[in-house]
Amino acid sequence: RSDLRRLVVPVGDAPVARACAEGNGLEIVGVENLDELARACLEEAAPYRDFAAEVAAARRSYGEAWQGYKWPVLLEPFARLASDVPERRPDLRIRALAMYGAVLRAVGAIERSADVLEHGLALLRSPEAEVAVPDAERSLLWRHVAMTERALCDFDAAAEAAKEAVASARRGRLRKDLVSALGTQGLVAGARGDLRQAIELQEEAKEHAHAHDPRMVPRAASYLVQSLGRAGRIDEARAEYGAALSLLRSLGASSRSATDETWLRASLAGALVDVAPAEACDLLRSPLVDVAVRTQPLPGLVLRRTLGLARVATGHAASGWALLAASPIAHGQLWETQLRFHSRLNVLHEARSRLAHGHLDADARARARQALAELPPTLAAQDHLARELSALSEALRDGSETALAAALEALFVAAEALV
Repeated sequence: RSDLRRLVVPVGDAPVARACAEGNGLEIVGVENLDELARACLEEAAPYRDFAAEVAAARRSYGEAWQGYKWPVLLEPFARLASDVPERRPDLRIRALAMYGAVLRAVGAIERSADVLEHGLALLRSPEAEVAVPDAERSLLWRHVAMTERALCDFDAAAEAAKEAVASARRGRLRKDLVSALGTQGLVAGARGDLRQAIELQEEAKEHAHAHDPRMVPRAASYLVQSLGRAGRIDEARAEYGAALSLLRSLGASSRSATDETWLRASLAGALVDVAPAEACDLLRSPLVDVAVRTQPLPGLVLRRTLGLARVATGHAASGWALLAASPIAHGQLWETQLRFHSRLNVLHEARSRLAHGHLDADARARARQALAELPPTLAAQDHLARELSALSEALRDGSETALAAALEALFVAAEALV
């Protein structure tokens, strides 16, 4: 019956019906009582929309947005999709809400992201969702709840959500989702300051990626390299970088491989900048890095920070400071709060570097004051950094270089949870 577009079934039968109808465009509606049955059968016909196909297309767009900074253009279509998918398809609606929440977080609308994801969690607790939402959608939603709670500095809530994401992926034997969930759990552990657990989780994520899809290894390895660097395990970080880069080269060139290599270089260079700045400069001497610094807000701002500090440390102070100072205007006005946070943090790194070299002039102090005023990306971040922000503001006002150096160092340590 090619003319049929909707099948109404008891809610308990909906998952089986959807599995049988997968790929043929048939809409399955689960109902619990006669009132719902009447509404489903008698509602006025509307233009047919294949929401399964729309969500699948959105997933592809979402995946491509990681290759460069394409999040802003996804806001409107993802908002519309999350609103339009009917609640009688909780599986599709939860995925749409999870992706929309992730897009909002990526552009810095953290509180709105939390609201959208809370809507998804409420739907997940509904009776139909208990039988109609697969573990893949559950793991995805919990994963993005964890990352948004991390951005809001509620690290305990983030840890619980990440744990749920991993549990859902394990329960469903979802290897790809497990890689992502373990990576998320590792990032949350790192934000809480537990680098040992972060490294263990990211190593496990990398091993699962090797077994399931080697294309996922470089991104997992970049998080691992970053954590190893923060833990001072530089030789291990170098080894992980080398292995991931060799694997990446064996997979062939693509836009994804270019992005993954850029993040790998950024992760190892960040680990090396304080202990081997010349090596960090060599690592960042790449056309891929040049393109990212010029055209991609992320990882461009992270690379700009590392490259600027490495240049200063290797005797090219003027160009290094210029690179850091130009961060707020490097990619337009950077209205997105998370990007603004990275750019202002770069300016404060410039101030600390100038201070260490005896070149903190009035102009650099003024830039530091402005960066400090615009730094926290959210009210939660402002609360998280309140003590460090207050101490730094006082040190800038009083003019004590010793106090200023200590306040800047304390701020950068506390900000590790937010970058």
